[in-house]
Amino acid sequence: EHSGSLTNATITPDPPCRYGTGSKADFEVTAAKRPNVLRIPVSALIDRNGESHCFVRVGNAFQQRPVKLGMVLDQVAEIRTGLNEGDQVVLDAAAFNANL
Repeated sequence: EHSGSLTNATITPDPPCRYGTGSKADFEVTAAKRPNVLRIPVSALIDRNGESHCFVRVGNAFQQRPVKLGMVLDQVAEIRTGLNEGDQVVLDAAAFNANL
């Protein structure tokens, strides 16, 4: 599981309860669920002129490939197009790119 940031949240119990301001509770927030999505670490992405790219292993070499992103959290990005399940990507694209 991965986490993101949430600010200025107001939680209203349904049905209303008798707990008031200052009460404490544990809760879990699910912003969205997307089953069967392809996702990679954001560290595997680089920006080229406003487009996201990653480096994919093709045989014994690596190919820079554009990808279309879906939902992006702090540490992972959903890949809508550009990669297939089983593709091997460089996990630190910035460092790899610096060494080209």
